[in-house]
Amino acid sequence: MNPVVLPPQVCIVAISTVFDAFKIVESDHSEEKKQILYHKAKNLCFSADHRVLDGATIAKFSELIKKYIEKPMKILAYL
Repeated sequence: MNPVVLPPQVCIVAISTVFDAFKIVESDHSEEKKQILYHKAKNLCFSADHRVLDGATIAKFSELIKKYIEKPMKILAYL
């Protein structure tokens, strides 16, 4: 995914399809006991015009979007 910002756009996001992903996590705070978790994932790719927005703003926005996608009820809690 390579979203391209075209005038008069300031920011654009590309959203991939859902794919299968695996994650290794430690259980019981011990490195000896590890679990492999299967989950669904989706990539988001942001492009922005840095003459208007800086990278920190886009990073904060992407973290907020991630939070809302993972737990949609937080949107209602914010209102």
